[in-house]
Amino acid sequence: MRTLMESIFTENNFKLSRPDFLMNQDDFFASSTDPLHVGFFLVLFQTEEVDFKELKNLIHQYFSKLKRLPEGYDIAMDKNLSLVVCLKREALTTNEELNRKIFEIEEDPYHFRKLVLPYTLEEVADLKVNYIDENITTGLFKLINNKEKFLEFKKHPVELTAYNLTSRLFIKLPFLSFQGAEEHLVVLADILRSRFVELNLDSLRISSFNLMDELRNLKEEQLVERELIIAKWLKGDKNE
Repeated sequence: MRTLMESIFTENNFKLSRPDFLMNQDDFFASSTDPLHVGFFLVLFQTEEVDFKELKNLIHQYFSKLKRLPEGYDIAMDKNLSLVVCLKREALTTNEELNRKIFEIEEDPYHFRKLVLPYTLEEVADLKVNYIDENITTGLFKLINNKEKFLEFKKHPVELTAYNLTSRLFIKLPFLSFQGAEEHLVVLADILRSRFVELNLDSLRISSFNLMDELRNLKEEQLVERELIIAKWLKGDKNE
């Protein structure tokens, strides 16, 4: 997961570093090198067995130490700093207690924005083996736009799949903006016109369009009268 996250940040114009205060060597700090999109992320890696009380205290300590960095501190961090906790789970089964603890972390209003990204090793392996090419971000966009995988995900939202993990990455990482795949929109009128021609009913189509044009030009009382005539005709009244 660390390799995956590092690649995602690097491909999206972030510079990675590991400040001395980080106790877990998998953790890293990412700062945007794009002057038009200022952003800073502290990325931590934990498991679902972590003591969340200790984690909250650790997060607050990290914030204080970031502000005192001899090199690398930027005043823009005060309003553009986010924490991402990559939380390894054995499965995605519902765990109300864990959900409550995650909610408390994410809703903590102090210091900076906090995000918890659950994941499983099976999801990471599925993503790396089947959907990632040389550019990981490109692979993520291709997968998130895969309609078949999306429908499978809707049917089985807790299965350990690459799509499930990808959807969470797009939710948690704001710089991964969803971009729907462009599709050619079929014009219904063209389909109907083609079908009428196939059935040798094009003259009927033209007649019906002419009738509609004529109806639009009628006054209200004339329109009511014409509607009655058409209704009788549709019922098979031969006198009309």
